[in-house]
Amino acid sequence: MTTKAELLASSLRASISSGAIGPGERLSSIRRLAAVHSISPPTVLSALRRLEHEGVVEARSRSGFYVRSANRTQIKLVRPHEAPRDVGVTSAVRKLFDGLSEGVTPLGAALPDPEWLPIDELRSVVASVQKRLGPGGQGYSMPPGRFDARRQVALLSAERGTSFGPDDVIITHGATEALFLALQATCRPGDTVLVEAPTYFGHLCLLERLGMKALEAPTDPRTGLDPDAVERLLETQRVAAILCTPTVQNPLGATMTPEAKRKLIRIATHADVPVIEDDVYGLLHDDMGQPPLKAYDANGLVLYCGSVSKCLAPGWRIGWVAPGRYRSNVMDQRFGAQLSGAPVIEAALATFLADPAFSRHLKRFRRRAITARSEFTAAIERSFPAGTEISRPTGGFLLWLRLPVGSSAMEIARSANSLGATISPGPLFSASGRLKRYMRLNAGHDFTERYRKALEAIGSVATSAIA
Repeated sequence: MTTKAELLASSLRASISSGAIGPGERLSSIRRLAAVHSISPPTVLSALRRLEHEGVVEARSRSGFYVRSANRTQIKLVRPHEAPRDVGVTSAVRKLFDGLSEGVTPLGAALPDPEWLPIDELRSVVASVQKRLGPGGQGYSMPPGRFDARRQVALLSAERGTSFGPDDVIITHGATEALFLALQATCRPGDTVLVEAPTYFGHLCLLERLGMKALEAPTDPRTGLDPDAVERLLETQRVAAILCTPTVQNPLGATMTPEAKRKLIRIATHADVPVIEDDVYGLLHDDMGQPPLKAYDANGLVLYCGSVSKCLAPGWRIGWVAPGRYRSNVMDQRFGAQLSGAPVIEAALATFLADPAFSRHLKRFRRRAITARSEFTAAIERSFPAGTEISRPTGGFLLWLRLPVGSSAMEIARSANSLGATISPGPLFSASGRLKRYMRLNAGHDFTERYRKALEAIGSVATSAIA
């Protein structure tokens, strides 16, 4: 059944295709479109977000939606080498970010601008918790972590369709430790782990540290990991686990459809291969209506990992894992890694997640991210070489670019560092060292003059390199 949002999107798409609304022109306001079409403003916004995702329109801060120019090129699918590979990216990651001063323009690391975070509220919550816990706050929180924190994580996840409870949750020192424990609980050194292509370099660093191989699977820039490709690989390769980010993938920003998520679960269940889900960006999906992969898991096959590092408090270094049938294994690894947790931070997390202020903060954060992605994208189109391809994320604040033939993202990264800015070059996101023409940029900032100048400088370097 066609929804009202789909009907409006189709109508606006036809008007734009026919030339009735030309490139650069502003669409009618949300209120006006709602009145004309006799639908609600949220329905209008849903239609406009759909067109924005397609690259047809763009949102401009405090101005509205505009028809995009025709020169934007959508980034294409990467076809990886379908054979297990040793991983060796940690040294390159360290060298790229080592020794950078605090004053650099941070287009490389995937962290939101501190101005987007509720700093005063977080400080108040911590102070209140310290007072409430008293001397007990200076002790240890033993695994699996404080019950109130685990309960709030379970409730937060239940709002997105999951069905695990507080006893299924283990609190960790950030999502990275959650992923580390999940890999240790399901795999052994020398095992092969199926990953996305491209994949977050932090995943590759974990595999390298644990002595595991990476098998890259095709991942569509808009619809994420390809379940059919996963099925083919599982038929020919011996895989110990699947490590993926089905919702707002890093670096693509892609989100698998509910149908694709269900299919991936069926395939993994049939092959009896555990799936380690990294959901750190799941709360930042544009419409927040996307359940995680864990919501479709009826057999405890998914080890669900999350944190608030991308949307609330990166410095708290707190995360969690709901490991399903692997809970005992993960608990063993948790005791062998970081035995104790921080009770004040865990209690602060529980307090903030339970407060309606958290939902309000997420709504504001997502609105800022949507606007920033649009403004950063427009600046990239103005400043980077012709033919640069740009991703169309469905959430979060990361942009993935492919530069024209002759470009070297590693060389551009080094030049950017000398200019006082960071980027994340493509080879870091591949076990094979490919993706030399790709880069990831962090658009998690208000688009100020500082970022305009940084993108102009990086674009100039990229253009000069292929001239």
